[in-house]
Amino acid sequence: LYIGVIISFIFFYIIAKVLDGKNTNDSFKPFFPFFSFSYIMILVLAFVGFGIAILRHFRLNYAYLFELDIEKQIDLFNVFQHVLGLTALWIILFLLTKLALKFELFGKEYTLFPLIMNTIWIIILFLPFHILYLSLRRGILTTLIRNMFPFGSKTVRFKDFVLGNILTSLSDPFKNLFLGYCLMVCPECYAKNSRGPCNKNSIPCLIVGIYPLFIRMTQCFNKFFYSGLIWPHFFGLLKVLIAFGNNLSGFFYNRVDNHIRLCFRISFASVSTIYNLFWDYYLDWGLLQPNKKYFLLREKIAYPQTFYYIAMIFDIITSTMWTWNFIHIKSSLNEWKNILTCTLDVVKRFIWVLI
Repeated sequence: LYIGVIISFIFFYIIAKVLDGKNTNDSFKPFFPFFSFSYIMILVLAFVGFGIAILRHFRLNYAYLFELDIEKQIDLFNVFQHVLGLTALWIILFLLTKLALKFELFGKEYTLFPLIMNTIWIIILFLPFHILYLSLRRGILTTLIRNMFPFGSKTVRFKDFVLGNILTSLSDPFKNLFLGYCLMVCPECYAKNSRGPCNKNSIPCLIVGIYPLFIRMTQCFNKFFYSGLIWPHFFGLLKVLIAFGNNLSGFFYNRVDNHIRLCFRISFASVSTIYNLFWDYYLDWGLLQPNKKYFLLREKIAYPQTFYYIAMIFDIITSTMWTWNFIHIKSSLNEWKNILTCTLDVVKRFIWVLI
């Protein structure tokens, strides 16, 4: 863990130096969360395609592994077509917004550009037609709604756990989406070209951020209640509760910076990091097994050994990204730091799903 923190610090310090001086236009700040969210969602869609391609290459049945109820095999060419189309649209709307701000074009109508991008995601999710894998999208919505208060021994399935874990990695992008809509209806933000009341230290933003953790908590409680198993379901519930404490300690520390809250922040974050690393390695990935064939791995592996060792190191680095908050950087770089951490979180969850 100590080595991971050091590597993580060095990595972010280098990135901060590279980006130093590349200020985000003040007028563009209210729109940054919208474009950040869309970028991450396009990245997630791209990794879905890459993940399926890798699983097929190693002859692993992804539909069986993740209990996917899909009406047909996922067409990789079709997935990447959507990725390229959404990326092109993202670039066009991004450039139009930047040009409108720089040359004062379109009047106030330029504010619709980022709104269009994010409205598309909502349309895709709720589209009631047999295109874009309706049953898969319906399964996502079902998990989001039914797992809020899951009753019944068969309510929470393995695929619900997988989706719940993926959602926790998208906590910051969800915050960005909320901030984007908040900024769109905030007169003060437009008048002063600032975030105003729409910032990540607000209570509504905290609620949006911990919603994925709430889903995971109800899932773990459901499994523990109906199975009565201390291991792994009660310890899974404990893991989520620690993550709750970690989020709350970060929230209170960011609102009021003092030594006592700093100690709580570091304590919760350290315990949560160690617990998550153990959970990923031992329970989720089945690694750290005492066998002679593959050192620190497991008896049967689906990929080359190197991949697992790289994944373990990468997991340590991404699990200690909370330490970056203690590196003092220009406020103009905070947006880029957020994008970087969100990107690495998506890569981390991509690797987690593969293993």
